[in-house]
Amino acid sequence: MKVLFVEDEKVLLDLYLIEFEAVFPQIQCCGAADGIEALKILEKEEINLIITDGRMPNMDGVELAEAVKKHYSNIPIILITGQIENLEVIKLNGLFLKVFNKPVDLDRFFEELSTLLPIQAQI
Repeated sequence: MKVLFVEDEKVLLDLYLIEFEAVFPQIQCCGAADGIEALKILEKEEINLIITDGRMPNMDGVELAEAVKKHYSNIPIILITGQIENLEVIKLNGLFLKVFNKPVDLDRFFEELSTLLPIQAQI
């Protein structure tokens, strides 16, 4: 199993990857700085779950989700966003398995994530 994190803020991306590897050491993870980079990774690697930021340059999280659903419809996507005003629309459009608000409480996030993954978290 492999999880792809998509986040344009390098510090946050690094944090997500480090924390994810600590909590789920048996699951591979990788990162992309935007939706375009994420799609390039999807062309080369088998990804089982995408966790993406909402607002990014080049291609945002919603545009990425639309492209993924078109070409890789079996990959679930989780959105992490600070754009609360569009949250209900985003939840209702069916692109995302789950939606989390920024700032993310990583303990809660990984706890919920552990219910979605086939492997137990080491929290």
